[in-house]
Amino acid sequence: MQELENAILRTKSKKSSGLDSLPSCVVKDAFPVLKDIYLEIFNTILANGLPEIWKVAIVTPLHKKGDMDCVGNYRPISNLSSLSKVFEKCVLGRLNKYDVGQNQHGFRQSHSTTTAMMEVQSTLADSMDEGMFTSIYSVDMSAAFDLLRRDTFYENLKDELDPGLMWTLLDFLNDRKFMVKLNSSESSQRNLDRGCVQGSVLGPALFSLYCKKLDGILTNAKTTSYADDSYIITSEKTMEKLIESTISTMITHFQFLDGLGMIVNKAKTELMILEAKKDIKIPSSIKVLEQDIPVAQSMKVLGVLIDHKLKWAMHMNELVKKVNRMISRLKIIRPKLSEQQFLQVTTSQYFGKLNYGIAVWYDSLLKKDKRKLDTLHYRALRVAVRDWRRELPRDMLDTLGRARPLTFANYSLGSIIINAYSTGIPERLSTFIRRNQYTRRRSSEILLYDSSRKKVGRQSIKNRMMSIMNTMDQKWTTLQGKNNIRRFLKKTFFK
Repeated sequence: MQELENAILRTKSKKSSGLDSLPSCVVKDAFPVLKDIYLEIFNTILANGLPEIWKVAIVTPLHKKGDMDCVGNYRPISNLSSLSKVFEKCVLGRLNKYDVGQNQHGFRQSHSTTTAMMEVQSTLADSMDEGMFTSIYSVDMSAAFDLLRRDTFYENLKDELDPGLMWTLLDFLNDRKFMVKLNSSESSQRNLDRGCVQGSVLGPALFSLYCKKLDGILTNAKTTSYADDSYIITSEKTMEKLIESTISTMITHFQFLDGLGMIVNKAKTELMILEAKKDIKIPSSIKVLEQDIPVAQSMKVLGVLIDHKLKWAMHMNELVKKVNRMISRLKIIRPKLSEQQFLQVTTSQYFGKLNYGIAVWYDSLLKKDKRKLDTLHYRALRVAVRDWRRELPRDMLDTLGRARPLTFANYSLGSIIINAYSTGIPERLSTFIRRNQYTRRRSSEILLYDSSRKKVGRQSIKNRMMSIMNTMDQKWTTLQGKNNIRRFLKKTFFK
């Protein structure tokens, strides 16, 4: 019953529904009265399998952009049974006890795109600091979630998962169907013979388990993944060895994905070689399995642009262009909204883009770029209060309650530190924090992490984390609960 109650608490009240026409808001509201019936239904399903109606997805095409007559311009939205999703949450709770791989940051507690980006950035920074030649690449997989093979899933995981749980997962994946609904028109039902279940709760976790063995196969490289996005970092002492090692790693990677039934577009593989030393010629491309892979001077890692010198000027230039376009749109909608409504829109859309991944790159910006970021921050607030002539001082704009970039970056990193310390995940960050926090308690001096020899300085996540840990009151190590952590961080950084 506790599993069921936790699953209901995590269920959002929505009006959309699957083929059973039962929205989640009804499922959730009826729980106090029908909880015993829910429990009986779920136990029956665990013994006998999912009902057919739960295995049918209603797909609604949502227009994204461009020609409305072009199928490629639509995003498929898959609606499943709401009660089925509650059941999936119960199963996911049991599945989370199994390791999906230490390098996977997607769909895991205390992991996010930010922790994945931090791991990539710090790995690159440490390699550069040690004078190593370093490459990073990512592969382009077409419709990766739709290509999971049920027989391969079973063969890869039959010795790791409990037999009863494995049977439930295979039953969940098998005999899936879908139908397309547009306005009042409906298609006939079609079979799905492979793939994760789009729109499901279990799908992402199953995909992570499916690709889990990649960590053990690429033994000469460091892998960081978020869902189906993987970034592979290779380091060697010479450029010749780096190219040889990178080619070998790519071939192994491509063969592994091919064995899983994935379709890899080798021509769209992104590769970057970092400039660790001056006067070293970086090749313009490398050949892998008869395919020329160009070497770029920059690449996006989960939406953040990193260049071959591990600098952030290119990311800032792109960010400035993006948010400047948004400012003009905000000015158009401002007269139609109240100040509070406008701030809500601005927070989710404008500041969401401006501050995305800020814990990763803010500390390493040049001073002029930090000033530029502050200007962009206050531009949106001036639109909110209609200060077209820029007459109001920034202190007055701060009363609108939107954190400055520096404050938000420190708050974000502080949150990651406290969560990693209290939960033990992500494991690599947690191990570093606990080790250094123990050393700090035994010393009255402010500590830094080998900062005397670090050429990359605060590009090293270890340096930045020690800096934040020195700022926070010692009681942060005893904090429990999201609300208590949030209050502590606001008191520490929102001054």
